[in-house]
Amino acid sequence: RNTTPATSPSALAKPLMPVIEPIARPASSLNSLFTFDNFVSGKGAQLAHAGCLQAADNPGASHSNPLFIYGPTGLGKTHLMHAVGNEMLRRNPNARDALLIDDIQFFAKKESTQDEFFHTFNSLLEGSRQIIMTSDRVPRDISGMDDRLKSRFSWGLSIQVDPPDKETRVAILLKKAHSAGFDVPLESAHFIAEHVQ
Repeated sequence: RNTTPATSPSALAKPLMPVIEPIARPASSLNSLFTFDNFVSGKGAQLAHAGCLQAADNPGASHSNPLFIYGPTGLGKTHLMHAVGNEMLRRNPNARDALLIDDIQFFAKKESTQDEFFHTFNSLLEGSRQIIMTSDRVPRDISGMDDRLKSRFSWGLSIQVDPPDKETRVAILLKKAHSAGFDVPLESAHFIAEHVQ
């Protein structure tokens, strides 16, 4: 005895519709916490902050492309670079017209990487795509980096970030404490800023 349920001829005649999955955009690798709104810009980072705002306002403009931000570790270079990317995405969620490279000095002595990056750099610049790089030193001081790249890194805007003064350290401490939900007395913030550089 056949136990297969009967299927009507009309059910068999319906064409199967293909399931079309939406193409997912790659998730941004930007740190969403790094924005211009939560960056404390003191004297040491004022020019870098202004240059980054300029790049976010007019990506790919020759006066700030490439944008090269350099200085010692821990001064906000990565924060500013991500802030530009986040601002570009805030204005245009589909924006994919910038290349951000943190710690470009690690390309040093990697000849094949440098060669590929040289061609990528030229192509992006010719297409008016924004390039932002950070480094712990000025381009000319990156040993093991191709001279052609060092030259190109300096074509647009190169800005140094200097260590914050005491007032800026206090402002940074208070802002970070506030965003973490802590209330730090002003006297304590001054004490910490005085003893932690």
